Amino acid sequence: MNQLERDYNYCHNIMKEHSKTFSYAFDFLDLKRKKAIWAIYAVCRIIDDSIDKYKDLEQLNGIARDLDVIYSDYDYIQAYQSDAAIMNALSNTLNTYSIPKKPFESLIQYVKKDLVLKEMKTDSDLYEYCCGVAGTVGELLTPIL
Repeated sequence: MNQLERDYNYCHNIMKEHSKTFSYAFDFLDLKRKKAIWAIYAVCRIIDDSIDKYKDLEQLNGIARDLDVIYSDYDYIQAYQSDAAIMNALSNTLNTYSIPKKPFESLIQYVKKDLVLKEMKTDSDLYEYCCGVAGTVGELLTPIL
């Protein structure tokens, strides 16, 4: 097994550990699409965990910088500031699928808001937050499905 396969397996294990039902939902897909979903899920997971679990804005900023590098036109090996295995898998996924960067950026912005928890006063506030954190995942997965 080469390094890239290990990176995808690492992402798959993250998905299996944190969301069994989400993982099962994609079992019917071919392996190429499953790998892409594993990578995207893993990136979303570390974005969310950086604040919800670790309360670490610098970690979140490192993920954002890694995404900037991956989505740039640079053609060189990058020493990632976040999780290299996840970023390698995502980078490879982007060679196959046109995954937009904007949903990752939106997710990061909404996750940052979790640092300062504010009461959601209206249904509209709740809807906006849900779209910002869950809707972005749907936007990321659509090109694969």
